[in-house]
Amino acid sequence: TTDTVSYGDPQAGYYAGLYTGGVYDVYIDDDCEFYDNHRGGISGAGTTIYVGRAKFRDSGSFSKMGFPDYGDTTQYAINIEDTHCSKLIVNGAEFKNLKQAILGNLRKLDVTDCDFKNVEITGVMSYGCAISNIKNNTFDKVGRAFNVEQRHNLYTQKQFFADSNVIRNSSIGFDSSNFPK
Repeated sequence: TTDTVSYGDPQAGYYAGLYTGGVYDVYIDDDCEFYDNHRGGISGAGTTIYVGRAKFRDSGSFSKMGFPDYGDTTQYAINIEDTHCSKLIVNGAEFKNLKQAILGNLRKLDVTDCDFKNVEITGVMSYGCAISNIKNNTFDKVGRAFNVEQRHNLYTQKQFFADSNVIRNSSIGFDSSNFPK
């Protein structure tokens, strides 16, 4: 099915468009749209979350709904952290006119064949992931195309793979202060 997820009332839009807490596996089927949301599109957790060719746009401070700007940390299109989720797979999604796109703090993060355009701060934040695969994506006008931060020692062997990405008018970032020397 194709669904459009958005809040029409600025007073109702202070949460994500879809909260998946407590669900075992979550599949966001192709061609869903998430836009004009205050905090973004997807938050919460399932054991595995798959996001197909969904579109995330015009949310957070880019929303036309007039939401207050509570800073960058509340405005991810996909925010999966501090949950029991073990795997996030994002394949072929589009992220446009956002403060931040993806935050993953889980065992495995796969982001492939996605298009990131006009994302103010971060396209993909690998935040304490054991394994991150960022492959075949296009980043254009993204503050940091991808950023790797290791903030805790939950996973002792951390692996980050970035392959065949196109990065224009963007940077990349690695927080090496928390990696073993």
